[in-house]
Amino acid sequence: MLDYIWKAAVTWFIGFAPQFEVYIAVPAGIAMGMDYFSAVLWAVIGNFTAVPIVLTFFAQIRRISWLSNLIDRRYSEKNQERLNRYGPWFVVLATPMVGIWIVAVMARIAGMNHAVLLVSSLVSIIFYGVLVAVLLHFGIAFFT
Repeated sequence: MLDYIWKAAVTWFIGFAPQFEVYIAVPAGIAMGMDYFSAVLWAVIGNFTAVPIVLTFFAQIRRISWLSNLIDRRYSEKNQERLNRYGPWFVVLATPMVGIWIVAVMARIAGMNHAVLLVSSLVSIIFYGVLVAVLLHFGIAFFT
């Protein structure tokens, strides 16, 4: 039991780390001996944890007047409407390129709705976590 908890914690932490995210966490969890489902689950939870943290601290950053003014200059009604309409696709497509930490910050600066950001980032992280696991499974099966 402690062995599983240790592996889950390590997989979660690797998924949480901005440089590694779900793309390294899933293979690391599988390499440690976790089953595919558990590796994807803990990697996704770890990676998704970044989004509520960004949302929480973004609200704190908005309290600093000069940063708030800088953010407000980047905001426009037209861009927010586009972002809430097409933003989920932006999140899904940008996440593998720049990572969920940067995507979450960019989406909040642009004014994306919290709920839209939370749902689209969770869908994106699950999709890419499962994709990594499937590709890893077929890659291992190919060589064995």
